[in-house]
Parts: sequence; C-alpha cells; structure tokens
Amino acid sequence: MVIEEKAESFIDQRTCASGTLKTEGSVCIDGTVEGTVIAKQRVRVMKLGAIRGEIDAKEALIEGNIRGPIEASNVVILAESSNLESDVVAPNLRVQPGCTVKGYFIISPDADERERLKIKHSHDNSHTLKSVYFSISLPKAKKVQLIGDFIDWDENQAINLNASDKGVWSNRIKLKPGDYEYLFLVDDVPIIDPSNPQKAPNSFGGENSILKVK
Repeated sequence: MVIEEKAESFIDQRTCASGTLKTEGSVCIDGTVEGTVIAKQRVRVMKLGAIRGEIDAKEALIEGNIRGPIEASNVVILAESSNLESDVVAPNLRVQPGCTVKGYFIISPDADERERLKIKHSHDNSHTLKSVYFSISLPKAKKVQLIGDFIDWDENQAINLNASDKGVWSNRIKLKPGDYEYLFLVDDVPIIDPSNPQKAPNSFGGENSILKVK
C-alpha cells in the first residue's frame, strides 16, 4: 500500500495498515501501521496508535508505541505515555517524564554529523541483529500473528504473519542474540509453535515456545 496525499491524513483506531504511507503534509495515527511513514511535516502517534517500522518526518510527536527507527529534520517529542524501541536521529529531542525508551540516540544540530554517526551506528550493529523466520501451516485461519517477550507480550503490538496460497503463514523479524518466549495468535487465540519442541511453562498454566537466537 502506498498513500500519497497533500492534505493532513488520519489513521483511525479501527485501521491496521501495512506498507508505505507518504504525505506532503502531516499525519495523525490512532491505529496501527506496519511499514514506513514519511511526512513533509508532522507525524503524530496517538496514545492508542502504533507503528512497527520507520518514521521519517520534519517533526515526530510520539504518544503511543513505536518499534522502529525515527528520523526528524526538526524535532522528536516523546510524551509521557510513549513506549519506544527505536533509534532516534534528530537535531532536537524533547522527552517528558514517564516515557519508556529503549534505543540509540543521535541528537545534533549538525546534519552532516548526524548522518556520519548514523552510518557508524548502522555498521556497528549490522552483525548483532539476526534475521529470524517464523512460519506455521494453518490453511483455515483468517488471521495469524506473533507475540512474545520481544514485544513485552503486548497484543496491540502483535506482528502480523502473511499467508501463502497454500495456507502457510510466515514473517521474518530481526532480533538480538538471546533467549525468547513466544506464541502464535490464531484468530486471536494463543497457541504454541507446533514445529518447535522447545517449551517453557507460563504463568497462565500453559506453555510458551522457546526461541534461542545465537
């Protein structure tokens, strides 16, 4: 999906979009976007909004959840309700008390310095993130998602899997080396990974699948 608009755009709570959203103006996100958001002016992510992907804008006002890099040519503002796992690149940063942030920050008024540090950080981390492939065969499922401790078990941040013509649902994500627990959400019902024999009990009396990333 590619959207190009000159007027202000709005993604409401009922919308889950994937792909690239591009606007010449500003965009306000109260739903979920999996992909890239590009705005000539402001990107605002509301409290219930979420982006799993990249933000590139003049200004970024974050009140919701972000899992992906943020780059702004003017300022990034992190409200107290924001929750980020992001690398942030901008000339200015405003952080309100109470926000939750995990990531790397490059804050400098010098655009050339920001670019140099961004390239250096990307090179330094190119060997630490590992690409992990998840798949499950469910021909009758209508929706399959992935949750785990890599997203703090937040179902609002569940990762969508894509279905093939043969009913195999899959996606590939990048994770740091370590041990993770996860489940599939099949039409909103959590199940373990039937192809993974590694399991651990959870606090709900069931089991989670175990993933070891080396």
